[in-house]
Amino acid sequence: MAHQKVASLLLLLLGRTAIALPYSQQQLAAQTNLKRIQAIARDEKLALLEYTTKPTLRKEHTKQHSGLLAKGDTYDASLFSAEHAAFKAAHNAVFATVSARLARRESDCVFFLDGRDAATTRALLDHAPRPFAAAQLLAANRHADTCTAIRAEGPEVVHASARRALSGAFADRDIVGYYLDACSGAVSPLVETLDAALAPRPSVAPPDKVVLGFTLTNACKSGENLHDREQRVVCAVRSLGERVGYARMCRVADDPGVWGLTEPIWRFAASSCRRE
Repeated sequence: MAHQKVASLLLLLLGRTAIALPYSQQQLAAQTNLKRIQAIARDEKLALLEYTTKPTLRKEHTKQHSGLLAKGDTYDASLFSAEHAAFKAAHNAVFATVSARLARRESDCVFFLDGRDAATTRALLDHAPRPFAAAQLLAANRHADTCTAIRAEGPEVVHASARRALSGAFADRDIVGYYLDACSGAVSPLVETLDAALAPRPSVAPPDKVVLGFTLTNACKSGENLHDREQRVVCAVRSLGERVGYARMCRVADDPGVWGLTEPIWRFAASSCRRE
C-alpha cells in the first residue's frame, strides 16, 4: 500500500487591538501606525497586481506596479509593537523547530519571506539544537536592497515575488517547509503562491511531510472577515496537497508536543500597534 503522506499546517493569523496612550504619545503612535497601515495596503496592492495580471503585468498596470516598488520594501519591523515582535519571534521559533524535524538531508531546504532585519533568517540559522545551514535557506523579495540585506546573512535569495521564485529558480529544490509571512490580508495571491509551492514537479518527489505557515492581516480591502479568509486558505491547502499525494492535514497547534514544541502557539498577535 502506498505510503500515506502528511501535510502539517502551521496557521499564523495577525490581529490588531487598540492601545490607550497620553495625547502626545497618541500623535506619535498614530503617525507610526499610519505608515504601517499604508505599507500593508501597498503590499496587498502589489500582490493583487501580480496575481490579476499573470504571467506578466499588462501594460496599463506596469507603471503603477513600478511606482509601488519604487517606494521601497513594505515591511519595516520598527513600525510594529514589541508585543508583535515577540509574537513573530515565537512563530519563527515554531517554524524552525518543526522544519528542523523534517529536514533530515543536507539537500532539504526551507523557503520563507523575510525583511531587511533578516529576523527569520537568523532564527533558522541560530535554532538549537538543530540549526539550519545557510545553503538550506531559500528566500525571495521584490526589493533589491532587502534581498542584499538577507543575502548578507547567507541564504540564497531571489529578487522576485514568492510565486515566481517557487515556480522558477526554486522549482527543483527539495523544500520541506514554507513560511509565507506576508503583510497582507488578500487570499488570492496567497493561494496562488501555495499553488506554486505544491505544484507537481516531475524531477522532484514531494517530501513525505511538509510544513506550511502563512499570515493574514485582520485588515483586508475586500472586507471579508478573517475567519472566512482563513478557511478559504485551508481549503486551498487541502486541495493542492491532495494533488501531489498528501492524504491528511493537521494543525501543529493542535498537538504541539508531537513536533517538539513546549510553549503555547498563539494564533493572533496581541497588538500590532507600536507604543511610543
